[in-house]
Amino acid sequence: MSCGKCNTVISPAKSAVCITCDTSYHPVCTKLKTLTNYKINKDFWNCDLCLSKLKNISTRNKKTDISYVDESDLNYDLDSVKTDFRNVLQKIEALSKKIVTIETSIKFCSDSIDDFSSKLESAVKKISVMENKIEFYEQKCNKLEKEVNFLKGNICNAEQASMINNIEISGVPKTANENVS
Repeated sequence: MSCGKCNTVISPAKSAVCITCDTSYHPVCTKLKTLTNYKINKDFWNCDLCLSKLKNISTRNKKTDISYVDESDLNYDLDSVKTDFRNVLQKIEALSKKIVTIETSIKFCSDSIDDFSSKLESAVKKISVMENKIEFYEQKCNKLEKEVNFLKGNICNAEQASMINNIEISGVPKTANENVS
């Protein structure tokens, strides 16, 4: 960005911006002289060029009685009006371009949000399916644990039942190659 008066590079943080034409200036290149003065007046500050145009407009508005106006004033006023009209048209064209850019940006953001929403919806559905599967497998696991515990109890009971008919004899010496059947 360059200064509207001296055309040297200017930092946006250290510039004074005209509220009418959006041109940036070094504060020292204007009547402001300091950035502090600009910060105080930034909501209504106009550059010298816009200020002179605004004075011309107000001067034209004051000249309502044609009997006091000579032809040179009318030519000057007509040229001034033409210049002001061209400036307004340029600003309208610039604003139209900005609006198109903003509309494009908004459409991009809207498309991105729509894409994100569809991806989020898909992720929510997948999470729901996974939660259902987890719940199914937890129930299946609990059922299998109960079945394992039941079978362990049956095995223990069967071992106890098979040992009821067994007799254990103690105190009798073993003989090698003895037939015990």
